[in-house]
Amino acid sequence: MKKVLLTALCALSLLGTSGCSSVPDGAKPLTLHIDSVTLDSKDGKQGFNVLYTVQHNSLEDMPVEALSIKVKVNNKEVANYVNRNQAALPTRRENSFSIFVPANRSKTVAKESLNTPMLQLQAKVEVNLMVKEDSSAAGARLNGKDTFEGIVHESN
Repeated sequence: MKKVLLTALCALSLLGTSGCSSVPDGAKPLTLHIDSVTLDSKDGKQGFNVLYTVQHNSLEDMPVEALSIKVKVNNKEVANYVNRNQAALPTRRENSFSIFVPANRSKTVAKESLNTPMLQLQAKVEVNLMVKEDSSAAGARLNGKDTFEGIVHESN
């Protein structure tokens, strides 16, 4: 009976340690930096082009669960982007990404005004790259986040 109980405990402990293998051992938090934010249009939709760089120096590629980008103008959310189909980030190199975020949270008149030449807006942009989407999960400390606050204008 003791052998059966001991065997069951060993099996459970192995399951418990192997269940958390998605985040590499000794993983370090992501370093994320928003490089630029510009007004842009794509396929007839007005929005924002967000260029950001992310890097990590862990021993293995870092799995990523989700990317979230929020754009606020005059403290009102005008664009929101979420992508839960993220590939693993290669380690020990600077990874640059450019994402178009449509102005999907603003009214039609406001969207059309984004197409005005020489328009400049005071905006706040938050980019959150989540290794673990659940903020209470152990891997959430590895999430990368950056905020840009400044003038946004059309790209040249």
